[in-house]
Amino acid sequence: MSKELVVVNPQLPNVLPILPVEGSPVLPGLMASVQVPRGKSVMAVEKAMAEKAMVGFLIPKKKLVALPAPITSETTDTAEIPYSFDDLFEKGVSARVLKKVYMPDGSMTLLVHGVQRFIVDSKLQDDPFLSATVLYFEDLNAQDPEVEALSRQVILEVRGLSETNPFFTDELKLAMINTATRGSMADLVAFAIAPRGAEAQSYVETVDVKERLLKLLVFLRREQDLSTLQKKLTGEVDSRVNKIQREFFLKEQLKSIKKELGLEEDDKSRETRALKEKLLKAKLPEHAQKVANDELKRLSTIPEASPEFNLTRTYIDWLASLPWSNASEDNLNLTHAEGVLNRGHYGLEKVKDRILEFLAVRRLKPDFHGTILCLVGPPGVGKTSLGKSVAESLGREFFRFSLGGMR
Repeated sequence: MSKELVVVNPQLPNVLPILPVEGSPVLPGLMASVQVPRGKSVMAVEKAMAEKAMVGFLIPKKKLVALPAPITSETTDTAEIPYSFDDLFEKGVSARVLKKVYMPDGSMTLLVHGVQRFIVDSKLQDDPFLSATVLYFEDLNAQDPEVEALSRQVILEVRGLSETNPFFTDELKLAMINTATRGSMADLVAFAIAPRGAEAQSYVETVDVKERLLKLLVFLRREQDLSTLQKKLTGEVDSRVNKIQREFFLKEQLKSIKKELGLEEDDKSRETRALKEKLLKAKLPEHAQKVANDELKRLSTIPEASPEFNLTRTYIDWLASLPWSNASEDNLNLTHAEGVLNRGHYGLEKVKDRILEFLAVRRLKPDFHGTILCLVGPPGVGKTSLGKSVAESLGREFFRFSLGGMR
């Protein structure tokens, strides 16, 4: 910007409270919502609204860092964000504050209307808020013939983007046609694109309409490339989803056709039938059979790809594997039992006598169930071998279950 572009406008104040604007920039002629952190920014807004004045928005050179909140603070206020003129660019946009809303955390949300680009001329104060004298600028080369050609190209780009990008709506296209100047049209489209950081600052400080439109076309081409890539990726995802859905429907139709014709079963049906046969052979008691039937019905409704399918199938297989109806006939001959115990163990007379008493009770009362013998002692004294001898004397198969670590 050169000094020849400075506009002296008595209707615009030459002193402005200065606020940082992070995110999308404020642009002339457009309304925007701005989040103002608590502290000096809130004080600047309150001062401007009290005097019915405007404020100036400058983009930070880098992201502003908030001060750490006090550890002992019991309020919900957010941490204050300190900043100075050194943290902000010198060129920005003035705006009128139309509405302010105080937030519970001590910050403020503003609805503002951008007015005109400016440059900081001299810095007046840093506290309690930033204030500076400013010089305003108006658009340059607005009547250049190339500006009209570039404007038409921008309109064509926006029309193309409107097919894939939801931000470029019919209302935006209508507003573009009805803007007063080509510079205003460029600002309207840039506001929809919402450039950030250095790109936003580069656009804000450009007063030459031709240069502004050229930068805008770069933004639009990039948006077009991103939209094209997004459309391609969306198409690939939809294609994969449609393929999976098509395969699923075809498999279901094939199952129905085979069922109607009585042809070969699928893997799931064949596996379910095998489990039913295994359960019949196991001869489960009534209460266990009811549980098994419920699980079989549940298995028929679970997709094979679901983890629940394998869990349910394993549970049913385990039920069918238990020896529900396999029972051996006990040999309750006490002489035989005593011989087996004496052959395998020397001494331990009290233990062997207690085992023989237990077997004698079983012989006298065979319908008595539920009694358990518990052998207690350190490792190596013969607990396991005694259990094997009891099983041998009764003619039963011996099973050893290690319960170490179980709770």
